[in-house]
Amino acid sequence: MIILAKSTIEQTIQIIPRVYETSVTIKLRDDSTNDVVSIILPSASVNGNYLDLSSVFNLKENRFYDLEVYHIKGSYDEFKQRVISSGGTFENSACLLSFLEAENLVKTTDLEIIYKDRIFCTNQDIDQLNNNYYDLNLGEYSDYNGYDNTYLVI
Repeated sequence: MIILAKSTIEQTIQIIPRVYETSVTIKLRDDSTNDVVSIILPSASVNGNYLDLSSVFNLKENRFYDLEVYHIKGSYDEFKQRVISSGGTFENSACLLSFLEAENLVKTTDLEIIYKDRIFCTNQDIDQLNNNYYDLNLGEYSDYNGYDNTYLVI
C-alpha cells in the first residue's frame, strides 16, 4: 500500500512495474464515491529497479484509492516522441489525448496495465522504522500516564 499526503504539491511514488515505460497514465478510483480520476502522463523516470511517478494527486484525507498504471501504446506515444525528437515541447497531454480519442486513434486496446496497488491518503507522519504508525484516533483522546491505581468504593 502506498501512503500519500493530502497536498497540492507534486509527490513521487516508486513502483516496480511489469514493463519499464515512461509514457504512462494513472487511474485512481476513490473507494468511497467510486469516482475515477485519470492523471495523463505524469512525470515518469526509471530509477534503478523502480519507476518513479511524480504528479499532483488531488486526494481527500482518510480515504482509500485503487491505483492502476497503464502504458500508453500506439499513436499517442508515437506523436509525443515525434514532437520531442523534432525539438518541440510537449506541453498539453490531456488535450492531445482527448483529440486522439475523438479521432478514434487511441483505443482501450492501446492501454496496457503495468501496475496495480492501493493508496491511502493521510497527513499523519508515518515512519514504521521509528515506530510511527497511523493512529485512527489521533488527537481525539488524551493518554493518562499516571500510576495511581486507587479507586473509591461507595
